[in-house]
Parts: sequence; structure tokens; C-alpha cells
Amino acid sequence: MKKATIMLMVALLFATLGATELIVLNSASQTLSKIDLLTHVAVNNFANAGLYGNQVYFDDDELWLVNSGDNNIQKISIESGAILQTIQLPNSSNPWNMLKNGDYIYVSGMMSSDIYRIDTNTNAISAMTSGVGPEGMLIVGNELYVANTGFQYPDYSQGTLSVFNLDTFEKQTEILTSTNPQAMILASDGNIHLMCTGNYYDVSGSIQIIDPISKGIIDTIEIGGCPNSIIESPDQIVYLADGMGLGFYSYDVNTHEIIHSSTNTYLPGGSKMLFLEDQKLVLNTGDWFSNSHLLHLDADDVEIYDYSLGVGAVDLVLIESPQSNNEVVHVKESLIEAYPNPFRSQIQLKSKQNNIEELSVYNIKGEKVKTLITNQWDGRDARNQQCANGIYYILARLKDGSISTKKITYLK
Repeated sequence: MKKATIMLMVALLFATLGATELIVLNSASQTLSKIDLLTHVAVNNFANAGLYGNQVYFDDDELWLVNSGDNNIQKISIESGAILQTIQLPNSSNPWNMLKNGDYIYVSGMMSSDIYRIDTNTNAISAMTSGVGPEGMLIVGNELYVANTGFQYPDYSQGTLSVFNLDTFEKQTEILTSTNPQAMILASDGNIHLMCTGNYYDVSGSIQIIDPISKGIIDTIEIGGCPNSIIESPDQIVYLADGMGLGFYSYDVNTHEIIHSSTNTYLPGGSKMLFLEDQKLVLNTGDWFSNSHLLHLDADDVEIYDYSLGVGAVDLVLIESPQSNNEVVHVKESLIEAYPNPFRSQIQLKSKQNNIEELSVYNIKGEKVKTLITNQWDGRDARNQQCANGIYYILARLKDGSISTKKITYLK
């Protein structure tokens, strides 16, 4: 396989390295904007959104929209913006977030306290009680984590984090958290970083660090303010947008040192952020009466372009456009099973098909760590040095020329 093709393949593994287009959800305007980051063309009526659109989601070449007010999720054509499918959820369920994993879509019902599992083959919907006010979700290995905010107007009850087994769709355990847990990430240190927003009054925001193996809370970072979104940068800094649009707080993933707080915000006015290699895409929602803006910034935070959007932009996602270049190697749905995942000392890799020519390990920067001789990896690189904690990707080159990938997490 040519080196250029391998490099392109690695880029396709990481959406931010290969994507040149962006979708923005304008909740108040009830539209989706489509932005070409190369030509700087923004189409603000690319698609219609439903009532109180809350999330735009891209996975497996599919674009989805979560409409909280209409109690549905919709699949949107990436090319035309047409609605391809509408899946209706129970009345007053107030769907908040969705995740897709294999043949299933998971949706949190903020007002129903349920998690809905949708079989994409049959469209059959099943529900399980999660906790009061479920919002953000995260999949780690074979488990689904759900942040239950505890919101019961006009106050917040005990926040919890529910853990579901993805095979049985049953709740395995429940972790008590700080007030109003809303979202989380699996950070590069191998731990879950859970964002707790507080009650917008006398309880401030915090981050709780949770070990996905023991399910124990390792540390709590008293970040302050009212954080409402969370993302990690390529250089291992976590950014949290202030819920009142004041800008971003930040802290170091490994040391937990606070860099920017509610009294010293970064990029004032920013409400959400994505990364494009060393560049930033910063959403500024504004006052909900005038157009929102997206700032494309370089590595030094110098403006590359300012895009005018619809009103009330609340979410954004990078997408990968279909490629026509014959050099591109097609990425297949993962044919690799990995156990245990996350792992500490050794991970066992198993192929669902008997047509693998080569297994390789890549880090989150897209750098090749090691070519595997066997179907096991012990967390060491090609020089037999112990690798750092974090997220890695198994890349399987198949005999038909396609590629299958699997995300794994290494914990020392």
C-alpha cells in the first residue's frame, strides 16, 4: 500500500483531520448551516430542523438531528439536506442526545428519565429507566454511561451516572455525582471526565474524574461557573464552554491544573469548540435574537474566517465528504473485537473475518506506534517502550484492500 494512501487512511480515522465541511444546528432559526472550510461558503438554509433542535450528530457517514420539541430524531442527507428518515419517540420524552453503536441508536429522554434503544434494522424501540433528567451519554468498551442531571423543576436532586451493559441493555450500576452532570468525555488519560454544571445559583461547576474500570471517582476539579460543553484538544487540554456564553474554562488532562476559570475565561463569547488539527472552530451563539457566528482560528488564535450563521446556533459537527479519488482506501465497519477494553496489561484482538493481512496500532495524533505480529498488544511501541495512557486505534488492512478500525483505551 502506498505511503500516501496510508497517510490518507490515517486521516480518515480522525474526523478532524479529514473533514473539510461543517454542519451547524441553528435551533432558533430551525435550520442547519453547511460550511465549506476550504471555500468559506456557508449555506444557512441547507436543511430544515425541527422544534428545539438540540444536537446534530455524524457517524458512519450518516448525519442525524435530535429535535427535543418534536420528540424525534431525523436522518439528513449529507448531499442535499433532505430528510431521509424520521424516528418518532414517545410524547414529552424530550430527546436530548443520541449515540450510534453498531446496529443500535441510543437516545436520552430528558423528561421521561428513560434511555431509548432503536434497532436500525427494524426501527423497534425499547426503553430502560436511567435516572432523573438524563442528558449526555458516552460509550466505553461494552458499556453505556448516562449522565442523569437530577433536574426536577425548580431544583436539582442528586446527580447520578448510570452504567448500562450494551449486550443486555440493563443498568449495571449507578455512581453518585456532583450537582447536575450533563456531559462527559473519555479523555486521553483513559479516564472519564464528567462535567457537572451546578445549579446556576449557589452550587458551581465541577469536573469529576472517574476510573472506567473500578467506577470510582478519582478526583474532583472545582472549575467554577456553569460549564455546559466539554471537549479535549490534541495537546491534552480540556475546554468547557460557559453556559452563559462568557467563554471557555480549561484545565490540563494529566495534572488537573486549572488554566482558565470562570473569572479568567478563554476566547470570551465562545459557546462551543471543535479542533481541526492545531486550528480551532469556535461557535458564538450570541443573544438568540441575531445571527450566531463561527470563528475559524489558527494555532495562534488569529482569525482565518468569520462565518455568519442562523439564530441560536447550539451545536456543530465536522463531516467527511464522499471521496472519488481512486487512491482512497474504503473504511469498513469495525471487524475487530477487542477484550478487555479498556485494558491495563494486554489486549486480545479477534477478527470477525479471516481476511486480515496486517494489524497496526496508531495513537490519537495519527502516528504509527507498532505493527503487531500476533493478535495481542501489551501497550509497548516498536522500540519496546511503554506507551502513555490514552486512546489508540487498531488498524486492520484487509486482503480486499479495505481498512477496518477499532478504538481502544490503554490504562497503565
